[in-house]
Amino acid sequence: MGRFPKNLTLLLCGAAIVLVFAAGQIFQPLFLQLFNGKVYDVALNTVHNSQTTGIPVVIDVDEKSLEELGQWPWPRYRIAILLEKLKALGVASVGLDILFSEADRSSPRAVQSDLKNDFEVDVSWAGLPEALQDYDHILGDTLKAGPFVLGYKFFDGSPAQSEGCILH
Repeated sequence: MGRFPKNLTLLLCGAAIVLVFAAGQIFQPLFLQLFNGKVYDVALNTVHNSQTTGIPVVIDVDEKSLEELGQWPWPRYRIAILLEKLKALGVASVGLDILFSEADRSSPRAVQSDLKNDFEVDVSWAGLPEALQDYDHILGDTLKAGPFVLGYKFFDGSPAQSEGCILH
């Protein structure tokens, strides 16, 4: 039983290399974290568009907006129109700090369903294009086409705790 077969030695060496790299990825030492950050910085600088101002702009729903456009929450089509206007102005990206946790109940299709369920009244929206029947789809189509990022709420049903949070 003196020597290992050549294929087994090669396999063990390959497995050892994979384990070392996997351990380095899981338990990233400080020098790997710094290296990763530097590589990321270089990647961002190579694709940087120098035509942007670099100044972030915050668009807030304020009292004047509420007076002009009505109470919050606005229908999703109105959010879509706002995003389309921002895109037309040439924004690089838009982060939305809005949680769309439920369907838009002001959509014609939702109103039609509510009237049917609550009052047994059949209404139709004669002449209204199918594309305008569901405001969630309007917003979804806008989000798909643009440079938009949505927030995400991490919630598992338990009370919030700061200790031991694995989400960073």
